[in-house]
Amino acid sequence: MICTADTQKESKATSRTANEIATIESWNREAEQTGTTDTYTGKRAWLRTTWNAPVIIKLTSGKNAGELIHAKAKDVSLGGIGIISRNNIPMHTAIEIWVGHHQLGVPGRVMHSTRTMVGFIIGVAFNTPAGNQLKRVAG
Repeated sequence: MICTADTQKESKATSRTANEIATIESWNREAEQTGTTDTYTGKRAWLRTTWNAPVIIKLTSGKNAGELIHAKAKDVSLGGIGIISRNNIPMHTAIEIWVGHHQLGVPGRVMHSTRTMVGFIIGVAFNTPAGNQLKRVAG
């Protein structure tokens, strides 16, 4: 069997994607043990579960690429994560998120950053959503 460089790259990418999905699913299981899952059927595409977990955010784009930010998860779904941070992270910034003991960072993109009295609420869409949950359709 001949293995080309492109095939090796595809295999690594597929493996990383599978590992990212497993990590996202694990985060959701952890959240479900202590959090509350919403029943909001409005604009959200994924069921969200409240989650109070420390996170580390690595900025992977923009002028501060490489910077690490310590923050706290607010909620999580198979499609993204809500984070509370003292730092504002601009919309469309590419990031990687680590939670607790998990060895793999999950890449995502900042979809919104809203200033509140406790800092910024940052909504992040995962680059590779875990697709086994039925995606909710806004009604």
